[in-house]
Amino acid sequence: MQYYTTRCGLQLSYRLTRSQRRSIGLYLKPHGLEIRAPRRLGLSRIEQALEEKSQWLRKHLPELEQRQQWWLSAEQVWRIGGRFP
Repeated sequence: MQYYTTRCGLQLSYRLTRSQRRSIGLYLKPHGLEIRAPRRLGLSRIEQALEEKSQWLRKHLPELEQRQQWWLSAEQVWRIGGRFP
């Protein structure tokens, strides 16, 4: 996991995956934010993409945190009539 704080004050932890892709992809996964980027792309360009998408991240990260809390809540999952994520 890597950590980054945007200029607008949003603190992020993310997993960076390098692959043979042409663009940067941001994905909200159960473990948190995952960034997929081309192998040769510099970290400064990835951070620039985070700045550009900071409003999108600010909107969607609280939803991810709620889902993570629900996934971790054992009493909601492991009971009769409980739901699985």
